[in-house]
Amino acid sequence: MFSEALNSNSINVVGGLMLPAALGGLALGNLGRGSVFTGAAYAGMTVLAGSFALAGRGVNRTAGGALVAAYAGFLVTLVAIA
Repeated sequence: MFSEALNSNSINVVGGLMLPAALGGLALGNLGRGSVFTGAAYAGMTVLAGSFALAGRGVNRTAGGALVAAYAGFLVTLVAIA
């Protein structure tokens, strides 16, 4: 179950990063602060979610709340630097 969720998340991240990049004409030589931050935040939140899931044999409400808070912080920071 965990591996299926992780694989699904990977597909969502690829779609969430690659599709906007293709449509927006993002080139590797022209990475802005928002692009670098988004990639780092996605990687960090994925590691955080994985560590919560593995440490607690699942994600409880506290860990889920921490993930939602991390995503909210991501959005606020992204809007601030964009």
